[in-house]
Amino acid sequence: MIHLIPKVKVAFDGQIANPRYLRVRRCDIDVAKPSGNGWIGYTTREYLISRSAVSGIIYVPSQEKVMMMRQFRVPVYIDTQSEHLAWIYETVAGLIDHDEDPLDTFIREVQEESGVVITPEQTTFHTSYFASPGFVNEKQFIYTAAIDDVQPLDNDAGLDEEGEAIIPAWLTYDEIRALVAGVEDDAGNLHKIADGKTLMGLMKIGLA
Repeated sequence: MIHLIPKVKVAFDGQIANPRYLRVRRCDIDVAKPSGNGWIGYTTREYLISRSAVSGIIYVPSQEKVMMMRQFRVPVYIDTQSEHLAWIYETVAGLIDHDEDPLDTFIREVQEESGVVITPEQTTFHTSYFASPGFVNEKQFIYTAAIDDVQPLDNDAGLDEEGEAIIPAWLTYDEIRALVAGVEDDAGNLHKIADGKTLMGLMKIGLA
């Protein structure tokens, strides 16, 4: 498991006028009843506009190893006020650039976040889904990539210009199963994979 947890300092937390990635919109709508007998009633919904994203599991079947990383996630930190929990266990993931094929995004993100190079031939597309359709239009594309050997990982992974903080590591199948179930370290900290897209990818290779 990955125990190194860098410190965090919050310089600002509040509403901003010109967001970098997300756009908040409002829709006023009147929805017909499924029976066709009248209308449910006028209502207002706020929702986010976001680029879609990819994620996927990189694994080495011959050595029973899976690439996993811990990545700092601000919403988790704000919600829990825990540096340990905010460095969540995740697989490779990233936003799709405009006019970029999702497979190309996945291959690019793997190299950016870990230094590992994969090919389209090693990669399998499984499914796509709306991440949280009640409030955002983001669609997730799920991949897996089986490679032949464990490759060295870049300890300075992630893009500085995007402020990415990522700690990559190769974990054994047994360690992954323990993280899916949840396990405490010697200091009493709970280590658990609680990220939806990561669990979905692990299901595709039989580890969740």
